[in-house]
Amino acid sequence: MLKIIYISINFIALQLSSPSGFKLEEVISSYNESPFLAFNLIKVDEKIFLSTDKGLFQLKENKLNLVNPKIKRWARYNIKEKKTVESFASKLIESDELNYSLTHNDFHYQILDQKLVIYTKTLFRKKLDNKSVRAISKDFIATYSGIFNSKLKLMEDFPSYSSGKIRQLNGQTFVLYDGMFVASNDTLKYYSSVIGEIRINKKSIGYGSDIVTLGNTNYLILTNKGLWKTDLKNIELIDSSKTNDRSSTLKIIHKYPEDGRILYLLDNKLKVINNDLNHETLIDFKEPIIDITIEQNSNDIYYISASEIGLIRNTRTSQIIKNTSAYHNILPLNNSLVLTSDNGMYKLNLKNLEEFKILNEEFNKYSLEKIGDSIYAGSVSGLYSVSLDDFYKLKTTNNQKNKNINTKSFIYYILFTSILIIIFLSYKLIQKNNKTVVQEKLTKELIRQYIRKNINTVTTESIKENFKISYRKLCKILNETPGKVIEKERKYLLNLKSNKFKTIKELSNITGYSEEYIKKIQKKILE
Repeated sequence: MLKIIYISINFIALQLSSPSGFKLEEVISSYNESPFLAFNLIKVDEKIFLSTDKGLFQLKENKLNLVNPKIKRWARYNIKEKKTVESFASKLIESDELNYSLTHNDFHYQILDQKLVIYTKTLFRKKLDNKSVRAISKDFIATYSGIFNSKLKLMEDFPSYSSGKIRQLNGQTFVLYDGMFVASNDTLKYYSSVIGEIRINKKSIGYGSDIVTLGNTNYLILTNKGLWKTDLKNIELIDSSKTNDRSSTLKIIHKYPEDGRILYLLDNKLKVINNDLNHETLIDFKEPIIDITIEQNSNDIYYISASEIGLIRNTRTSQIIKNTSAYHNILPLNNSLVLTSDNGMYKLNLKNLEEFKILNEEFNKYSLEKIGDSIYAGSVSGLYSVSLDDFYKLKTTNNQKNKNINTKSFIYYILFTSILIIIFLSYKLIQKNNKTVVQEKLTKELIRQYIRKNINTVTTESIKENFKISYRKLCKILNETPGKVIEKERKYLLNLKSNKFKTIKELSNITGYSEEYIKKIQKKILE
C-alpha cells in the first residue's frame, strides 16, 4: 500500500515539474525488462545518446536502441578528436561536463533518480492562468478580471470586462461589454446609458454584441434590439429585433470581401445585408442556434443547435452529427471542426465523423477564434492557443485519444486516491492505538483502583460513565457485578479498622497503600 502511495506521489511530482511547454510522456528504467541505472545524456550530430550501467543507448524520440553494451560509465563525446557518429560509440572519455537534461525536437529528456524521464512538447500554450477569458482579438484579451493587451498588461483605462466581442477596425479598438467602449491612439470614449446599453446621440440601442465596418466611415452594430448603422455620431435602425432577447445568440458571421455583403444572426434567423442596406432572411431556424460560423474557403456555414452540429450549403441545412456533448463554440478548419464546451475541446474529422477530445477544460461561449495562423480558445482558467500547423498534426487514432483525454483529471485521481489511502491507513493506526488504550483501561485492576479511589461516592453508573462502557461488558471484565466489587472493597477497608493492626504504618505495609491514603480512607469511612 505504501509503495502505491510512493509511486502515485512520484508520478504527480514528475508531472508538476514538467518543463514549460512540455508534458510527461513516460519514465524508462529498464531495457528488454532488464533494469538499468541512467548516468548522463550526450548529443552528437543531432542525435541523442544515453549512458547507463548496461551500455550506451541511442534515443530515437522515446525509443531506446543499444549501440554499445561495453560502455558502462559516465561519458561524453570527444569533441577534440572530432570523431564521426559511427566511431563515437567506441571513442568516449570520462568528463565532469555531463548533461542530465537535453531538449531535442519535440522531446525533453531528463535524468532523475537514475531513471530516464521523457517529456513531449505540448501543442497548446496557455496564458493568463486563472483568468476567465471571454473575448479575443489580435491585440487584446477580455476577461472577467479586466482587459489585457498581447503582452498581458492590464489595460486600466479599458472596461473591467467584456460580454460581447472585441474588434479592431479602422485603427480603433471596439469593446462590446453591454455598452460600447472605443479606443484610438489619442482618445478613449464610452458609449453607454445608465442601464448599461449602448447609447449614441442620446439614443439607447440595446446591449452590444458585435460590430463590423460598413464602407470607410460607417459601422453596423448588432444588439439585442437589432442591427444599427452608425458613424459614432448618428444612429439608424436597419433591422429591428422582434424579441429583444439578450439570451439568444447574436453574431456577425462574415463579411464577403468581393461585394461587402454581411452575414449575421438575429432573432434565430440567418440574414444577409448588402451595401445598400437591403437585408433578407436566408434561413429561419426551427430551434435555437448556439453558435454559427463560416468556412471562408468554401463558404460552407456550420452551426450548433441544442440537438445537432449542422451544415448549411446553398441555404439548405443538413445534420452532420448529433450534439451529444453540449458544444457551444464551433470553428471549421481544413476538413475538420474545432468544438468547445463546458467539458473540453474536441476535434471532429468531417471525412469519417470521428470526434476526439483534445483538451479537458471548461471553455466559455463566444471565445473561439482563428487569428492569423493560430487558434485561440478562452476558458474559465486562461487562454489556450495552438498554431494551425500543430493543430493539423493531431491524429485521430485511439492512441492519440488516450494520450489527450484528461491528463489533469488522471493526476487528480491519483492524488485523491493517495490521500484516501493515507487517511485510511492513519485511521486504522489511530483505531489500533485507541483499541490498545481502551483495553488497558478495561482491565479488572484498573476498575478496582477507580473504585478504591472513589470508595466514598462510587456507583455502577459512575464506573460506566468514567470508562464509557456498557453494564454487560463491565460485568464481563470483573467476572461479577460492579455492585458486588464495590461492596467487597468497602468491607475490606472496614476490616482494616480491626484491632489486629494497631498503627497506620502497619496497615500501610500490609496493603501497599501510603499512610496518607489510608488516613484519608479512614476519615471517609468514619464520617
